[in-house]
Amino acid sequence: MNPSSDDSIELQVLNVIKDHSDAMVSGDVDALLSFYAEDWRDNHDQRRVFLKYNFERMIAHEKSQGRKIDLSATTVILEGDTATVSPVTH
Repeated sequence: MNPSSDDSIELQVLNVIKDHSDAMVSGDVDALLSFYAEDWRDNHDQRRVFLKYNFERMIAHEKSQGRKIDLSATTVILEGDTATVSPVTH
């Protein structure tokens, strides 16, 4: 990849994180779920329906407010098909 291609991918990664944050702040559960595969599972083997439940619960209890993230000091490191993003702060 050439540097301009890497820059483009980094920008795409940051935009996805921003879009996820915007969906969380706005309480758009369907938009949030669109970031996760249909067969998504967490490290406790919970499925996507559990993720939906958690998003709905957070939004109902207004825990998503203030979840806007700050990407001003964020770095994206690309290694093959993996992007590592840090720090991601609220």
